Amino acid sequence: MLTRSSDKSMFMLRFKAFWECTSSPTMASSSSVGDKQLQRIIRDLHDAVMELSKEHKECGEPITDDSASLHKFFYKLEYLLQ
Repeated sequence: MLTRSSDKSMFMLRFKAFWECTSSPTMASSSSVGDKQLQRIIRDLHDAVMELSKEHKECGEPITDDSASLHKFFYKLEYLLQ
């Protein structure tokens, strides 16, 4: 659960660094089916993080384990790591 402000900030910084690395033109220009699928999964993961960020900004409260957006993010992350 991301409850402390510093935890959330660290998470967002790490995700931003991850996103910048995986969004490089080298990876995006790859044409294999596996690479395209990986890029789609990463985009889905990015969208889930953006949804979490939007939810936090709108509510002004910490993201808890009850958050549907958090469950969506975990599902996407688990799929990526398989």
